[in-house]
Amino acid sequence: LALALEAVGDADASLAALTRAHRDGPTDPSILNALLMAHVQRENWDVAEGLMQKLQQLRPGDPNVAAAAKELTRRRQEAGR
Repeated sequence: LALALEAVGDADASLAALTRAHRDGPTDPSILNALLMAHVQRENWDVAEGLMQKLQQLRPGDPNVAAAAKELTRRRQEAGR
């Protein structure tokens, strides 16, 4: 649902759907990653950092998670925060 909403341009509804999925269900790394990216796009840095920490706990040593953490740091620095 979240991906479909994003595809039709309803980013706010997509974020709400991802947030519900994360809150209501078991922690799924793919949902967590999508939610993380949505918050990065909105420059919600504190929320994104918290989600990244959860993702790193779920997938320690995962090179994709390490790359996402590096990207989060880069974007946050570019935004000056």
